[in-house]
Amino acid sequence: MVLLEKVRDFLFKVIEKTLIPLVALVFILIFLQVLFRYVFNFSLFWIQETVLFLMAYVAFLAAANGIHEDSHPKMRFLLAILPEKIRLFLHLIINLLIIWFALVFAVEGYKLAIFSIPIKTSGLGISLFWPYLAMPLGGGLMSITAIIDTIMMIVKREIPFATQELE
Repeated sequence: MVLLEKVRDFLFKVIEKTLIPLVALVFILIFLQVLFRYVFNFSLFWIQETVLFLMAYVAFLAAANGIHEDSHPKMRFLLAILPEKIRLFLHLIINLLIIWFALVFAVEGYKLAIFSIPIKTSGLGISLFWPYLAMPLGGGLMSITAIIDTIMMIVKREIPFATQELE
């Protein structure tokens, strides 16, 4: 159990340390685009596409982080009035659905990324494989997170993180 917690904590330190510079880069690129477009009357053609692709990575990494922190929306009001055992069972069902969705998303995203290798983007001229790689990466991280949390929930017989606040 301690090993799982260490793996989970390491994984999310890496995700957080990746998210911060990605969001900063998106901010800087958008600022540059606004500056060039409205001050210099010249648009940098590659910024819009780059920001779009970076936002896909930010969204999917943040989704995995949201699963880790148990911050995705749930019916907390319903969970609050239910007995602990039923709440634990419902939380387990929710996690199993998240795992199923994330695995399907990762597999289908991988297929799409592989299929898109020969297709080039219009602005940057790079393979669509790279932006589409965000889907299997995010889906894989979401499923790993949900699997670890589910195993820990089953072993400890308690709901992790935020839902414990309901008691």
